[in-house]
Amino acid sequence: METSHNELFISHMRDKEHISEMVFQYATALDYRQWELLVPLFKPNVQYSYGGYVKGSGCDDLIAMIRSNLDGCGPSQHLFSNLRISIGGQADNDHASCRFYGRVMHAGVEQESHLLFDFWGEYYCQLVRNKTASPHHWLISDITQTGFHATGEMKILKGK
Repeated sequence: METSHNELFISHMRDKEHISEMVFQYATALDYRQWELLVPLFKPNVQYSYGGYVKGSGCDDLIAMIRSNLDGCGPSQHLFSNLRISIGGQADNDHASCRFYGRVMHAGVEQESHLLFDFWGEYYCQLVRNKTASPHHWLISDITQTGFHATGEMKILKGK
């Protein structure tokens, strides 16, 4: 049976909705320090590059890297916007990409609580469909963060 244009459109929109929800789950996990929320977002062998300085692979290593920055600072707020999602064409519907802006404010803790670090940048994710979970489930296979501007005291980013 042939799939109708309406069914294809609805499927495409569900994919975009799921990918958008992933981006916001990523922000929530970071700000609430709920590291377990990150695991279902990434392929086990995810490739990552943050600012071109911190590169690696593996979901556990990525989470450890993130924690090495956020576990020791005070509150943070990851504001993600301008999502641009592209899902593969008719020949390849199992790959997607997503770009989004990130504006991230970090506050210090204890004696450094008056210090702030503000980051502006863009994230680029490559995703693969995870058909074993559900028809509209995606996993990030590669994530790259590029900085546009930063101000304040980066020294507040440190693990406990």
